[in-house]
Amino acid sequence: MNEELSDTILVEFAGDPDARVADWAARYPAQAREFAYLATDRAFPAPMADSTRVQSLALSVLREKRQAYSTTFASLKSVAEAKGHTAESLATALKLPVGLFWKLHRRLVSFETIPQTLLTQLAATLDRTVDELARYLRQPPQLAAGASYRSDTAPEALQESFASALHNDPDTTDEMRQSWG
Repeated sequence: MNEELSDTILVEFAGDPDARVADWAARYPAQAREFAYLATDRAFPAPMADSTRVQSLALSVLREKRQAYSTTFASLKSVAEAKGHTAESLATALKLPVGLFWKLHRRLVSFETIPQTLLTQLAATLDRTVDELARYLRQPPQLAAGASYRSDTAPEALQESFASALHNDPDTTDEMRQSWG
């Protein structure tokens, strides 16, 4: 039996709401298995529309979350500049010494020690989420760009606590210490 005739028989079976598998299988034994599948689908219809919709929604949420977690910006400085800030103006707006901004930019401050209030203010100022900032600041620390070293390997960049960075910066004012100390 050719494929076209087989398909016609199956369409005929599927279109007959009173069709019995045994009767059709007796007349067309080569399609007996397909009749059984069609009858099962008719008796126990899969909620295709609902499951497809749920699957589609789940995939879109997954894509959105994956994109949110995978996209992190490359530079705190570039994000600040995109919002019209210089390192100095951003540091002033946040009541931080400029040197501390540069340490944050290069991730030389241990993330766990950065005050949540600073993260929230920085996120609002840069029009970013706290999660985006956290992903950036949790990356490994960077050494100064363009620095040269007299060694076969670059030195390891170490992180310090926020309190230590604030206290040790010579440009820290009493107002800054009160805000963050």
